[in-house]
Amino acid sequence: PGFIAEYEQATGARFTANNSARFLINGPASFEVKDALIRSAKKSLLVSSWAFYDDTTGYQAAQMLIAKKKEGLDVKVMVDKKVKVGHGKKVVEMMKKAGIEVLEVQEGRANDIWHVKVLIADDQYAVAGGQNFGDVYSHKGGSVLWRDTDVVFSGPAVIDAKRLLAGEWNRYAAKNG
Repeated sequence: PGFIAEYEQATGARFTANNSARFLINGPASFEVKDALIRSAKKSLLVSSWAFYDDTTGYQAAQMLIAKKKEGLDVKVMVDKKVKVGHGKKVVEMMKKAGIEVLEVQEGRANDIWHVKVLIADDQYAVAGGQNFGDVYSHKGGSVLWRDTDVVFSGPAVIDAKRLLAGEWNRYAAKNG
């Protein structure tokens, strides 16, 4: 109890009950879940990533998000503006042209980057962790295969994650005005 109280005070976040979480070790496990969540979404998708790469994974994710937008879902994507120049320029422009709201985040300090990686589907499930939308993460088409871990979770923590991302979206949208 002491740790929880101290953590909540230090972070401004709260611990909640009735959450479920499962580790997704490495790209194949993570992208199986991410792809399934995107395909099965019925009302909304909020995606925040350092980058969408111009590769198999980036294009597949963009195509799925575009299809969901065409179905009438609310689809929003946040990416790092500086990183987009080298990773995913074509994919991001493709999403924008399809009507997806894409917010290009640019941190105030020169060397800062937007490194938040979260996917929220229908306010019911979220995936958070270290993996961007690229072959080196997903292992779909790359020869260099990185190892990383994401977590899929459900419960009240999903709404907390959405609240955090919505606050950041509004803050950066106001800056980009």
